Amino acid sequence: MANPAQTKAYLVGAGLSSLAAAAFLIKDGAIPGKNIFIFDEQQRPGGSLASAGDAAQGYHLGESRFLDTGFNSTWELLSFIPSLAESTRTVKQEIFAFHHKFVWADSQRLVAEGRRVEDPVLGFSTRDRLDLTELFAVPEDFLLNKRIDEWFHPGFFQTSFWALWATSFGFLPWHSAVEFKRYLRRFVHLSDGTFSAETEAFWPQYNLFDSVVRPLVRWLAERGVNFEMDVRVLDLDFKPSEKVKTVQRIRTSVSGRHDEINVNETDLVFVANGSPAANTSLGGMEEAPSPLTMTSGNMWRLWEGLATKFNDFGRPEAFTQHPSKTLWESFTVTAMEENFFDLFGKFIGGEPHVGGFVTLRDSNWLLSVQVHRQPCFYEQPEDVGVWQGWALYPERRGNFIQKKMSECTGREILTEVLSHFRFMEELLPILNSSRCLPCLRPYGASALMPRERGNRPPVVPKGSTNFAFIGPFSEVSHEPAFTLEYSVRSAQMAVYQLLSLEKPVAAVQRGTHEVGDLLRLYRGLKKGPPQGEPEHRF
Repeated sequence: MANPAQTKAYLVGAGLSSLAAAAFLIKDGAIPGKNIFIFDEQQRPGGSLASAGDAAQGYHLGESRFLDTGFNSTWELLSFIPSLAESTRTVKQEIFAFHHKFVWADSQRLVAEGRRVEDPVLGFSTRDRLDLTELFAVPEDFLLNKRIDEWFHPGFFQTSFWALWATSFGFLPWHSAVEFKRYLRRFVHLSDGTFSAETEAFWPQYNLFDSVVRPLVRWLAERGVNFEMDVRVLDLDFKPSEKVKTVQRIRTSVSGRHDEINVNETDLVFVANGSPAANTSLGGMEEAPSPLTMTSGNMWRLWEGLATKFNDFGRPEAFTQHPSKTLWESFTVTAMEENFFDLFGKFIGGEPHVGGFVTLRDSNWLLSVQVHRQPCFYEQPEDVGVWQGWALYPERRGNFIQKKMSECTGREILTEVLSHFRFMEELLPILNSSRCLPCLRPYGASALMPRERGNRPPVVPKGSTNFAFIGPFSEVSHEPAFTLEYSVRSAQMAVYQLLSLEKPVAAVQRGTHEVGDLLRLYRGLKKGPPQGEPEHRF
């Protein structure tokens, strides 16, 4: 191994995977922070987790993802990063303390026709059970490039299980059967789509940007890491060779001016190939997000160029060719009054601020809303509330607003949501005291698209001497792609392999060792004592 003090590391992308890689380079690789450079064309780090805003203009929440007890690499990372609020305890300690103090409770998960759906079963038929059992058993190679709807019959997609599972993880019938299998094996304990203290699913005190990204960025900055924002990486030059892969030059663009960075053989280069946040468009209360565009973002274009250099650098077109099938839309509501929270609490039959989320089962957009414990933002005023929602079918016309969600303003989206809850008497007061900001992500679900082996490149390709791929579009065996753990684990693997560190990366927790969870899934029951006959459909 080269002298760490003389090694430079260049990371392309400022999302969680790059931030984690930088942290592991410092902690485990002994590389000085001043020798680490993080490039991103955005103005702030965080990638798809980036959140922003204020009470006056309205807040915008980045992607909302939970943490699980089996996220071994993530917990290792967060075990040495001080929290944003208290420097005397780590982010991991803060999240665990918050989890034990404030229990997350999904008191009501499904709503239809303005009423709570009380259904103790998941709606499986005998065929569904057999299909699920076989899916657990078959090797992944048998599912390559298969869609979920090529494995299950149409009735499966009408079950309560599918409504709960799809809205928990963002799956649609045309997404990857391999990825569906990975999620099912990993999160079988969440098979009824309910998050509670029993499931050991963790949500941080604030949004993920404030709870995880900001503390991580601060820790890196304090150690001298260089954040080069508004920098576009155009290409990497490799030494001429068919077998050995050594980066020798990074080509960048800053404000339209091209530049080159020479890379020594002892330096390291990490690329977060692809981006679910590419081409993200933010709307306003009176403005819809910008229309969809087929032009891929810079992180995709960089990967498209790299893929032409070596045949094991993946095939990005597997994830970018169908934006209409990878489109996600979310919205964040900033409430200046408590009227929505009061109505929501009465509707679900519990406290409005205990977490959990509700899916509007009969929504054409398949809407879900999530009400966080307040404050959701670190600097959020006490008299302001924030909640969010998302839809899996934003290209469909609404039930009450006869437009595609992707074409709707924040006011129209909020009207649709409130109409589903039948909050008609308070509709205008809530609209007049809220800021709803819609967010369109054309590539939001790109990591879930069907794929063949080799579509995602290895974290460290064969023959690489100083180069690695990181993030959800690198290949990490058995790990579900669209999780915090995937981003952090790929970064940890890349750092440890390129530096030839003897410290091992913790094994992937597969999740199917709990017999009770498997049995409950097979019987088609939700948590709690068995009730009713599981043949019943939603």
